[in-house]
Amino acid sequence: MKDVLGAFNQLQKAYRKYCYQAVAPLGIKMSEMLCILYLYNFPKENTAHAIAQYSQLSPGKPAGSRLCPLPKG
Repeated sequence: MKDVLGAFNQLQKAYRKYCYQAVAPLGIKMSEMLCILYLYNFPKENTAHAIAQYSQLSPGKPAGSRLCPLPKG
């Protein structure tokens, strides 16, 4: 099981690095990219808490992001 989790972690890091290389020239920060990826993959789970838990960010990052449109309230 440890090998599977390690492989998944490596794959996730590579995926994030690849995506970030594509958006960095546009001035998009890593935290914003993670937020966008999460909302694309899980559009109904659009809370700062869910995004922070998935992307391992502090809850304030998704909530304060200019590119992460979260519902108010």
